[in-house]
Amino acid sequence: MRFAVVLAKQDGALPKIIKPFYFYLGGKIGTGHQPFSWITIDDVMRAIGDVLHKPDFTPTSQFLLKLIFREMAKELLLDGQFVYPTLLLDNGFQFSFPDIKSALQHILL
Repeated sequence: MRFAVVLAKQDGALPKIIKPFYFYLGGKIGTGHQPFSWITIDDVMRAIGDVLHKPDFTPTSQFLLKLIFREMAKELLLDGQFVYPTLLLDNGFQFSFPDIKSALQHILL
């Protein structure tokens, strides 16, 4: 898997990242200069569903991922990694939300 932080309204990192903003305590994360790779859950589920010709309406539980991948689940899927989608972009893949602002508007509004 070559996903980093998967953004979704209900679960994952985004609710924790935006929580300080509700208390007027939000700001840059750390130095603000570190890479932050992201993809929306819609793009992830859409791509998997499209390839397998299956619907993508049921989330995969962390418990199931840990059961299947064991200790690799946290490192590969649940913690994230820094990636850049060069191969996808070079082959014409178009993200539903190509920038963070449009992704957050879709997820949060």
